Amino acid sequence: MAGKEQHHVWRMLQRGFGEKRGKDHHIWVYSKDEKPKQKGTGNFGVEKYFYGPEGSETDQKITDFENEIQGEIQDARSRPDGHDLSPDFAALLIAHLEIRSNFLRSELSNMTDRMFAALKDHFASTVKVKAMIKAYLKNHPDELEQFLDKSFVPINRRQDAVKIVDFYIDNLTPDAVKELFGGKFDDLFQTLLLLPDTIKDGHNKAILAIKPDSPRIKALNEFAYSVYRPAAGQLILPDTCGAFIGPKKVAPFTQKDDEMETLIFPISSEVAIVGRKGHKRPLELRTVNRLLAGCAYDAFIARTDDPSFASLSRRIGNYAKMVSDREVKEMFAFDRMLDL
Repeated sequence: MAGKEQHHVWRMLQRGFGEKRGKDHHIWVYSKDEKPKQKGTGNFGVEKYFYGPEGSETDQKITDFENEIQGEIQDARSRPDGHDLSPDFAALLIAHLEIRSNFLRSELSNMTDRMFAALKDHFASTVKVKAMIKAYLKNHPDELEQFLDKSFVPINRRQDAVKIVDFYIDNLTPDAVKELFGGKFDDLFQTLLLLPDTIKDGHNKAILAIKPDSPRIKALNEFAYSVYRPAAGQLILPDTCGAFIGPKKVAPFTQKDDEMETLIFPISSEVAIVGRKGHKRPLELRTVNRLLAGCAYDAFIARTDDPSFASLSRRIGNYAKMVSDREVKEMFAFDRMLDL
């Protein structure tokens, strides 16, 4: 979560989890496999020109939105536990928070790397490549026919030609396979090097698409929103800003077909915005913080240095994946490659 330096809402959220000392608020940052560190809010979650040049369309939209929403966030912080919140306010705020997270950009790049690694593993095997070529020709007989046509193979000699092609594939050497596909992978790798800019452009377009009539806002408007105040203890704030909870999935970001029943977005160490569908089940702070810690991508913050929070740092990243390693393996399983 970052802006050209640091946008107001993210800074305001951090202040809700910090103690003022001098001109700045200080927070405790919890990262995986590291001891908690105290930092000023100006030194956490900052990446210069994250949305593009100052004054860009995305930067201006975010600035305008934040100027409008700050007062409503402050008002929500002052409300009692269980107080109903307007979906018009809550849905718009949550859409911005979940879309603007650096988690999305980083995870898209990470996901691409994992997919590329899965593919490269298949194409590094001569045996697998031979099987894939044969399966492809079997699944696309028209393409083989077109090749034979271009090679001027007479119709009455096609069966013999297919046997020759089959024999040729069976006898491909590892060097021949590398020659066939190595260059393609070099080209693909070069394309992947250009992805960060493509992902950044797509991310900025997604932010610009957040409007009252957008599908994301309409989906978030289906939740009933209220203030959640734990009776005792403190909330933490993940760097992804919140958690979506469903019967089969927990995540910091929702996708089109996700079935989510509850969402939790802390706005201070004492207050969170909670959205629910259907029955309102009691929320235990310990469970809430465990879910929030699991939805953190790199870190979460808290008001104090607390051993119970330090133990939660082991959960960082548990749910912060758009596509799990298991799903990537299933997506690029060798059996599935043979059906392409």
